Amino acid sequence: MKSPAMDQFTRFRFLSGLQVAPDGETAAFRVTRMEENEYRHTLWLLKGEQELRPVAELGTSSLFVWENGQTLLFAAPRKPGDISRKGEGEAVTVFYRLPVDTGKAAEAFRVPLEVEKIRSLSRDTYLVLACWKKEGLEEEDCEILEEVPFWQNDKGFSSGRRMRLYLYHALENRLEPVSQKDEDVEDFRVGTNGRFAYTVNVYLGVGTQFQSLWEYCPQRKAARLRLDAKMAINEFDYWGEKLVIAGADGSRYGLMENDTIYLLQGETLTPLARPDLQVGENINSDCRYGSGVTFQVAGDSLYFMAVQGYCCHLFTMKLPDGTVRPVTPKGYQVELFDAKGSNPLLVAFRGQELQELYRLEDGELRQISHFNADALQGVWVGKPEHHVSKRGGCPIDGWVIPPKDYHPGERYPAILNIHGGPKTAYGDNYFHEMQFWAGQGYFVLFCNPRGSDGKGDEFSDIRGKYGTWDCDDVLGFLDEMLERYPAIDPNRIGVAGGSYGGFLVNWMIGHTHRFAAAVSQRGIANWLTMDLLSDIGARFVRDQIGGRGPWSDWDLYWDRSPLKYAGQVKTPTLFLHSDEDYRCPVGEGYQMYSALRQHGVECRACIFHRENHDLSRSGKPAQRLRRLKEITAWMDRFCKGKSKNV
Repeated sequence: MKSPAMDQFTRFRFLSGLQVAPDGETAAFRVTRMEENEYRHTLWLLKGEQELRPVAELGTSSLFVWENGQTLLFAAPRKPGDISRKGEGEAVTVFYRLPVDTGKAAEAFRVPLEVEKIRSLSRDTYLVLACWKKEGLEEEDCEILEEVPFWQNDKGFSSGRRMRLYLYHALENRLEPVSQKDEDVEDFRVGTNGRFAYTVNVYLGVGTQFQSLWEYCPQRKAARLRLDAKMAINEFDYWGEKLVIAGADGSRYGLMENDTIYLLQGETLTPLARPDLQVGENINSDCRYGSGVTFQVAGDSLYFMAVQGYCCHLFTMKLPDGTVRPVTPKGYQVELFDAKGSNPLLVAFRGQELQELYRLEDGELRQISHFNADALQGVWVGKPEHHVSKRGGCPIDGWVIPPKDYHPGERYPAILNIHGGPKTAYGDNYFHEMQFWAGQGYFVLFCNPRGSDGKGDEFSDIRGKYGTWDCDDVLGFLDEMLERYPAIDPNRIGVAGGSYGGFLVNWMIGHTHRFAAAVSQRGIANWLTMDLLSDIGARFVRDQIGGRGPWSDWDLYWDRSPLKYAGQVKTPTLFLHSDEDYRCPVGEGYQMYSALRQHGVECRACIFHRENHDLSRSGKPAQRLRRLKEITAWMDRFCKGKSKNV
């Protein structure tokens, strides 16, 4: 079988946005493909048990919603004039109405805003979440900043900009603001009888960590505060007139504390369960695009996704019982779901296969779609071999993918890959870049050190321990795998990581010379600058590193910064960064690169224009391909060589 091609991922299909119609009989979802260096979306329907058909081309727009049981609304600039205005930045979103029986879409209405989310409340009234900009902050040649954070990854400068909630009255073409100008709405849920709830952050110069929850009552035509800013609200949904909330106040484990499930009835907030799980999808993958439902009330049951161990399951909880249990089998990584209807629908990875649509029946997943059946046909796929390492001081899960055409009598180079987060996790799902490296003759190693998701708060809490426990776990795992796989050449090992993984790479090369090459992607060099420049700066850094800010705890921040130890680095290092990365700003990469260059270390920097922190997952296909070329070429240069007999 042939090795995976570097551009193999451009042939994949990505499933997202799964929505079951209100009648529970029909589901709609997006299928995304890469075409002409863009991501283009097609709207598909599932009718009954197995009938699948495409119904609309969405182009580069991904917004759609069920208007009722028979009709879909979707946004798409279809006419030449609409496309031109969108390209010129005019704030307008054109919606089309699609009766699923006829399949003939017609223009429904135009909202004079950049709409991010829409839901139907009645025949001609819609709830709209859209961008609002304070006047006077946008000038041709300068940007006016009046608050912190002043930018947001994937959104650009955000000072004075809000996600605002509106009622859109289609017959009158009239917008009615619901939220206030100083409120930044994160999300909303629609209940019964025209009521809806929404969460907001309030900016008063400096953004806050916790959200308030408001509810709009159509009888009063006004919103009232249901829950003051007491916690970080991760997810919420209606259960009748009550609200089920997943959130955490951070009092025990800080910013990354796992969720507690609450019931909000009237003004009373009651904890129902604390399963020691983080609601959401936290398994790393470079084979997804788009998102969907991760938390939903259906009937008298709550469904939600969370990582347990190294598998993302669908969990259920009977309301208000509080007993939580997984309902999906092992061997799958659940990506998103919709539990309306008789049996939940899910998008998931199975083993080393790519995303497909499944239906949950009697505890088993029945495959419905085959969008990626040919994507890996005739292509070698290595099986990740699971190990539990105890060498670093704590049992951790890790994997090794032996190289294609592996012969035990030879020695091979290896790449150690480190995930971001830190509170994410690797699983045993298909990962394109690691399969590609294994196909090119590398052992590929990856693991979930302390700080990762899936093993509870105690395991994931590494506040004040960055570069210590986590580093010990990763290097301990590497040492143990070298003993188990003597074919790995210890002199030809490269290390790579992104975001938090980039921090750990930067830290390691300043404290050990054991790697032949290093690749630091969108990493952290200096906690002092991260605190002041990142879109999550102060709250993240002060929570994870400690201290009260650079002006008060300079020594603490500097001691934990990889940049301090740049003079000790000898490892040839490649730095990859995006110039519109506002999560770990590009200056982090510049600082580390400049320091190594001035200390005579062989290094290279590749800066991707008009890309952000999510380059490896959702960047332009050509840029993603260039990224992988850069990493592979650097590893080949310093880690490849003629194999020698053991």
